Amino acid sequence: MDRRHRTRPHQRSAHLLRVQRRRSGRVADSRRPVAEWRFTVDGTPYRIAYWPLPDAAPFDERAFAGGVEKLVREAVAVFRTAPWREYSFLIEDGALGALEHPDSLTIGIPSASLAKDPYSFHEDLAHEFVHAWNLMRIHPVEYHGPGYRAPEPSAGST
Repeated sequence: MDRRHRTRPHQRSAHLLRVQRRRSGRVADSRRPVAEWRFTVDGTPYRIAYWPLPDAAPFDERAFAGGVEKLVREAVAVFRTAPWREYSFLIEDGALGALEHPDSLTIGIPSASLAKDPYSFHEDLAHEFVHAWNLMRIHPVEYHGPGYRAPEPSAGST
């Protein structure tokens, strides 16, 4: 490794330092290092990508990533198959909200919350993950995806 690119302890939190030593990649168009964990369930690859703030609080990575893997295993067991070739959990420190996509989800999870309890957001992750089946793939025949027209007023809503 080129000495100029070596991670310095004063630049990043301890959890990110360990991840950077294992993985030297960076996300395209991003100057912030990304913590990343990968696992496979029934032959399908999964990725957890975490974009930390510069002052991110260290947290128990093994417990956090292990909990995500466990919820994936349980959901795949319930639905009996994963309908994607790969799936990504895209998590950003300091962001708010969450959104499901057909083969990924995005969610804001503060590192300070994970430092207190690495499982604190697993309920939210599970909720968004289940939408990959229930809404993205399993939906009423009348559902045609998102609509961008103004809704028709319903009776009594005037």
